[in-house]
Amino acid sequence: MPQLLPEFTMWFDVPKEYAPGRVEIMHIPDGGLQDIIMASTSMHIIYQDDGPPVRESEHHLDKDANLVLCQSVISWEQFEDVDGEELPCIDKNKLLYARQGWFRPFITDCRIKIAAEFKKHQEIKTKN
Repeated sequence: MPQLLPEFTMWFDVPKEYAPGRVEIMHIPDGGLQDIIMASTSMHIIYQDDGPPVRESEHHLDKDANLVLCQSVISWEQFEDVDGEELPCIDKNKLLYARQGWFRPFITDCRIKIAAEFKKHQEIKTKN
């Protein structure tokens, strides 16, 4: 019987040169990434006078990257605004932090690490 995959999350410490704190990252399975790609792709139908309609698609990479970031980061600790107030882990704040030059590469690195751990976890589960 097919089963849904459980959420697979890990905590990662933010590199000390950027800030104290840590983030909880959720592994996005292939199906979830496919959903993100579809959500960040717009479809257009172009009607031509001398032929059949043509369907074109346009993938918006910036929207794709933002959706991946927002779905991957599910919690954080010790993230603050400029006044030192703790920021809730909501999409708006994730995108504000994404403007910091270090944040997106850090999250990408975390996603690579969690994907490798998820793969190991699935292989062990399959063997048992």
